[in-house]
Formats: sequence, C-alpha cells, structure tokens
Amino acid sequence: MGGGGQQRKDHREDEEGLRGPDHDARAYHARQRRLRRCGKEPGVRCVSVLSIPGDAVHPPDPADPSAPAPRSADGVLSLLGASAFGGRRVGLELETGVLRASDGTPARFDGPDGIEALLARLRDEGGPWQEEVRERGRLVALRGGGASLTLEPGGQLELSTRARRDLCSLAAEVREGLARMARVAEDLDLWLVGGGLQPAHSEQVPWMPKARYAVMREYFARLGDAGRLAHTMMQRTLSVQVSLDFVDAEDAAELLRLAFWAAAPATAMFAASPFDGDDEAGVLSLRAMAWRRTDPARSGEVAGCARPESTLRDWVDYALDVPMMFRIRGEEYLPQHGASFRRVLEAGRWDDGARVTVEDLWNHMSGIFTDARIKRGLVELRSTDGQLPGDVLSVPAFWVGLLYDARARREAAELLRGPDANEREEALEDVGRFALSASWGGRPMIDVARGLLEVARGGLERRVASGEEAPEALAFLAPLERRLRQGRTPAEELLEAWRGPWRRRRERLVEALRFRP
Repeated sequence: MGGGGQQRKDHREDEEGLRGPDHDARAYHARQRRLRRCGKEPGVRCVSVLSIPGDAVHPPDPADPSAPAPRSADGVLSLLGASAFGGRRVGLELETGVLRASDGTPARFDGPDGIEALLARLRDEGGPWQEEVRERGRLVALRGGGASLTLEPGGQLELSTRARRDLCSLAAEVREGLARMARVAEDLDLWLVGGGLQPAHSEQVPWMPKARYAVMREYFARLGDAGRLAHTMMQRTLSVQVSLDFVDAEDAAELLRLAFWAAAPATAMFAASPFDGDDEAGVLSLRAMAWRRTDPARSGEVAGCARPESTLRDWVDYALDVPMMFRIRGEEYLPQHGASFRRVLEAGRWDDGARVTVEDLWNHMSGIFTDARIKRGLVELRSTDGQLPGDVLSVPAFWVGLLYDARARREAAELLRGPDANEREEALEDVGRFALSASWGGRPMIDVARGLLEVARGGLERRVASGEEAPEALAFLAPLERRLRQGRTPAEELLEAWRGPWRRRRERLVEALRFRP
C-alpha cells in the first residue's frame, strides 16, 4: 500500500553554488535550466511559496518531523511547496508476495521460514538494507541508503528504491534487489511472486503484527458495504508504484492532474490480477476492483485535483478533510475514528495537549490511497497492478516518458481531455472488469491506451536524445508495446495459459509469477 513510503533524501543539487553576490541571477538561470530539464517551459509563471500569506511565509522545514505543523491550509500548501527536491528523479515501490515453496501458501510472520526470518537473513547478507525497524521487538522492516524493505498487511514485502536520476540506474537497483530477495527467500524455502494479487484466498493469508494495520483493519470494517473488499486490498493486492519529483507547487498540481486523467488507461493496459486464489475472478484487475471497494473517501480520483484549473491547494483541502484513521504517539497507533485532521491542525494541539507536528501531518497523509498522491517532494503514481517478473520496468518507463517531458505532457493532456468527472469515474469502474475493452468518454480504451503509449515513447526518446536517459531505457517499454499491438493485457495472457496449457493448475500460475535469483 506504500504506507511506509520511499526514503528520500533532501538533496538540493540544483541550489549548489547559488550563494554570493550573484545569487539572484544565478538562481534565476538555475531555475530556467531546471525547468527545461524537468519538462516545463521556462518563463511560465509558477506559484511561489513566499506569495502565500500567514504562517506560510516561513514554513517549517519539511525534513524536520518534530517541527510544529502549520496551522492553516495555506501553511500546509507552503510546506508542500518547500518540500520540492528541485530535480527530476524516479523511484519505484514494488510489492511482492511471499509463498512457502512446500505448498504455495502465503508465508507466516513467525518461524524458521517466516517473514521475520527472511528479513533477518536479508539484513545479515550485507546488502543495502542494514538498519532494522522494530515494532514491539519484532523485526518489521529494513532500510539503508535511501532504500527500504517494508512489510504489508498480508505479508507482502515492498521493495522501495532510492531516488534515481535515470531509468537504467533504477533498473539496476531493482534487478539487484529482487535477485537478492529471491535468492535469500529460496534459501528459506520461500518464493517471491509478482502480478497484481497474491495467488491465495483471503482465509489463507495471515495478518502481520503491525499496529497500523490492526487499526486500519478495524476502521475499514466499520465502513460496511463501502469497505467490503478492504481486507482483500490489505492482504492480497500487489502493485508497482512510481514516484516522480515535482519542482514547485504548480508542477505538482500538473503532475497530479495528468496522473488522475491517465489512471484508467494505465490501470487497463497494466491489468494483471484476473484470479481470486486459484479461481478466475471474472474481472481483469481484481486489485483495482478491491481498491474501489475499500474507502471512497481516500481512494480513486480526487475530483478537485483533476479539474483543468486545479492547483496544489485543491490537494491540500482534500487531504485535510480526509477522515483520520490513526494518530501515532510514540510506538502507539491511536484510532481516530474518522475525526477531522483540519480541526486538530487549526487548534495546534491534540486533545491530550500534545503539539501537532509536521510528522503528524505526514502520518495523516500516509493514510490517503488515491490513484496518485502528494508526498514530501514527490507525486506517487499508484494506479497499476504489480506486473509479471519480466515486465516491472515498463511501468516507470511509461510514467517517466509521459510526465517528464514538456511536449509529452501537452500531448497527453490533449489526448485525455474530454471526459468529465462522471465519465472518468465510470471508466475507473469499468477498467477493473474489462481493461482495454472498456471505454473512455465514448472512445475505445484500447485507442486511448495506444495513444498514450505513443506519447510516452516520444517523451522517452527525447530524454534519450538529450542525454537524460540511456538508449537502453527504450527497451523497457517493449512488453507494453507488444501487448498493445495485440490488444491484450497481462491478465488476458495469464487467463489464456490458465485455460490452455496450464490446465487450471495453480502451481503453473505460481511458476509464471515467480521472481528468480
């Protein structure tokens, strides 16, 4: 679910050397270079955090979690704007299932072949993940050097990379990390699997011993029918999430808007969860269907942020009004039962008198699970299923090509402009069932998907030509290009094999989903 998030360092490389008598001129020219590099047109007016009144004029340091939180929406807007990293990096969060090799069932937390044992072995391997994260004495995560391995509610392991400057360096880290994870897992008679959903029924999946997930589980259960697939989402879904930097508030709003517009086509082209355990689910992305039946207040599209004239303030207003699930105090997760975070923020104090901090704000925002969301300095793109082992890198290649090139952004906006909020909502519902056979405001979804892929490839080609990407990055789009030429999705390929040569044998499905050393 991406709750732990990617560990990002506040590198401000583009501000180096901007001090001294020529600071203003150097800063101006550095910004022009940065905007060209970031896929925005120089000279376009951008919102300055210093133009916002009140406590926004001197926002707290976004990297200081203990600082007092701003007490207004304007202050939060300024804080988010100040969190921009000033570059164009890319990060990946990949959720993998962990199965027991002996019987193909999901791994437990405890025991010699459990998740905790796997994390301990990975720590001892001498790789990048050396720093332990423990909760009530239990090893629940590893991190180091800006990367991390975190534990999801049903035992899924999420690999979060460092922020990388190009796709090929990202690919190297992903491949090395997955190979290391798969090798150590196999030493414990465990298998790592991909795809969009763990190949197991809900009753087979154990709950992990994390307080956050216990609170969330209870919260979603109280939603009744609106949250009827929340436990499926928590325990079994797998995704590939991509993080992209924004350079300022205006840039963040544009990235977020385009990500929401492209969410339905992206869900369709990457659909890869057609099974419910060892049964056909009757849909092509059960993961997408589960998210839409988890909590309408914190998933899907944020209508205000998808308007053509939207700003980052629209996201701030939405985020402050999302009902609170929990508050973290020390090592405790305190249920908040949907209380108003805006009220707490404006008061500056919790009910027990404790000061509201920047960390409280980030924690609250970590409970937002929309198809795209704002985090510190980045936009996280969350609309795609986990992919088959050889196809993972097609997801970041698609988003980087689409959103890190100025011409590609314009072309994508023109291609996606048209459907209103209701039509986009209908498309988001339909793509979970039908993927590329759905429609987009009266147009065939397959046509929109092919158009977006062409735009993304053009953006990536221009990044290669400018030296921002290596030519090898274009190959990451190959699996997506092949399938869209055929009008197919990963889900349909899996179903064809399932009904044909695999003869509906679950072990063949698991073999196809396995990551190997």
